[in-house]
Amino acid sequence: MKKLISAALMLAASLTATAQGYDPVVSQYDPTGNSVQQYSIPKPTGGANGLLMYDGTAKLQFLATLDSKLVLSGTTLTLDLSAYTTSAALASTLASYATTSALTSGLAAKFNAPAGTTAQYIRGDGSLATLPASGSGTVTSVGLTSSTLSVIGSPVTTSGTMTVNLPNAGTAGTYSSVTTDPQGRVTAGTTRSFASPSRALSSCFQISATRDALVSYAVDVTTTVTLGGAPEGAAFLRTYTNSACSAGQVGVISGSSGQPTTLTVSVGQQIRGSVNLYGVVAAGTWARIETASTGTGTAPTFAIRAEQQEVQL
Repeated sequence: MKKLISAALMLAASLTATAQGYDPVVSQYDPTGNSVQQYSIPKPTGGANGLLMYDGTAKLQFLATLDSKLVLSGTTLTLDLSAYTTSAALASTLASYATTSALTSGLAAKFNAPAGTTAQYIRGDGSLATLPASGSGTVTSVGLTSSTLSVIGSPVTTSGTMTVNLPNAGTAGTYSSVTTDPQGRVTAGTTRSFASPSRALSSCFQISATRDALVSYAVDVTTTVTLGGAPEGAAFLRTYTNSACSAGQVGVISGSSGQPTTLTVSVGQQIRGSVNLYGVVAAGTWARIETASTGTGTAPTFAIRAEQQEVQL
């Protein structure tokens, strides 16, 4: 509250500090309502009349300058409308213009009501004339000349059709990334897709029914070297024509890992190798990663370690 009172006193002091001769001095209560403050307010400039008003936002009084149309005579305030046209003067000004009735009467002899028919038209001199009969005939030919287009159906009579054929610009079919029609227009397209799915050994799976896939698999082969044995394991990537992977077998790639030699000392040691299988799985086929023991001695164990595939365009 002390800050609010101080602010009001400072504002009043600033108004008083700029006071000039004949500036009015007004009084009003401070924000607490406990004391009365006095301050001067600027008078209108140029000898103009003013009206004492109160600014609700600033909480201060001020003199509003009266417009020249507001004439102060003694204690009477009058609105001066002498500069505006009176109703009598306006009526006098419009008296020289024709009334609606006079305008209608003046045009009556010049633009009579139309008396023609829908088959007539108005000549340049204003007179009516009958439209000439429209011609009749039969269309005997509609032609089109183009080095790249051919037209079927010409000549065309009162009824008929005309077909525009696009010439063949290629061989219709599905290519590595787009499908076209015989006119060479692209009707569909594909994009490559990349994935790293989880695969299990000896399980049958299909990557895409419509697109070839480039694949990469890594199979770990763990063998135990013993006296008198030559352990070795092989991994195969094969494709089939059915979902059970029982028909139409095609070998894609294979590889082996192990110790195809016989030890001469009694040693028991496990050795792990890896077979990397890279190849293309044809669209619409089923694939399977298969394993087999191809050596002697203790059979190796197999585990798939990495999988990667990319469906081609």
